[in-house]
Amino acid sequence: MTAKVLSVTENLVRRDLHSRDLIDVCTYLYRQYGSMKAVCEETGLAYAKVSQYVKYDQLMPELKTMVDEGKVKLNTALRAQQASQLDPEEAAQFALEMEPMSGAQQSAIVKKRESEPFLSADDIIEEAKSGGKITQIVVTLTSEVHSALRQYAEIHETNSDDAAGLLIREGLYSENLIENAS
Repeated sequence: MTAKVLSVTENLVRRDLHSRDLIDVCTYLYRQYGSMKAVCEETGLAYAKVSQYVKYDQLMPELKTMVDEGKVKLNTALRAQQASQLDPEEAAQFALEMEPMSGAQQSAIVKKRESEPFLSADDIIEEAKSGGKITQIVVTLTSEVHSALRQYAEIHETNSDDAAGLLIREGLYSENLIENAS
């Protein structure tokens, strides 16, 4: 595993790594150091990314398989598990349905399940697909900011729209204007 850690840290500069390699290395280092901050310092990865990769071990086997096979992204699998109430069939259903959705739609599914735990998965998914209460805004950015946003989206394995939404949520959370940034 030490060789893999060295390979990953060297390849981070080239950015040609697969998520599974990053998951393995971050999990290994987290077990060694016991701190996500130490893993960030060792790898140069952002704290949010390390936190996500370390959570891979918490996924139920069905979702790990879906991530490993490239059917869903890790962040989608984590949200699907959170929405599924730990039911493997429901988790797989949520994951497949949530994968093409925006981060806002995925978060809406998790929140809906938390607020109405007895609502069926089909009903929750249908509500998320039909729009619910999601508002789209248009923002004008300089080329420098747009380039940085695309870079941020790539690092977080998402699209620019979801990356912008994540940054806005994190900013509003840090100002205590919303309860959580997820």
